[in-house]
Amino acid sequence: MLLVLSVVLPFPALANSVSDAVETSGFNQCKGQLNQVAGDVITQRAHASQDAWSPVNPDQRLYSALIAQNHPNESTQSTITMVPNSDGGCDFVTTHTAVWDKSCAEARNTSLRQNKQVGVLADRTVVIESFIQGQIIFLTPVLNDRACMVTERDVSFSTR
Repeated sequence: MLLVLSVVLPFPALANSVSDAVETSGFNQCKGQLNQVAGDVITQRAHASQDAWSPVNPDQRLYSALIAQNHPNESTQSTITMVPNSDGGCDFVTTHTAVWDKSCAEARNTSLRQNKQVGVLADRTVVIESFIQGQIIFLTPVLNDRACMVTERDVSFSTR
């Protein structure tokens, strides 16, 4: 069984929908870190989230949120997945995805030029190691390479 809560907050929102949802979830061990990460992801723009957690022992299982957010020139989707670990800390993964109105080659050579290409997935998705520690960026051509789907992934393994 899985509990799902969808929360829509209009701009300007003083809180964020993930923080609102976690208050009722029973996900306590990582609540502070989840609220901090959600605050970093949600930049006080119009957004909504769809949050999911287990109703059975929620404090020992993962918590996941998908956040749709509007920016001036684009809309993005972000995910936060967090789980308590055996060290008493909280491990998490965040992803941020947007479609840029330029080819992936142009994105790589302009906006992302300070980062290092480290590989290719499935013949089309370029893998870039960000200068931000722990962040990997994936560039996938879309719309016959007239646009680029850009996904940033951050992974953190933490201890207390």
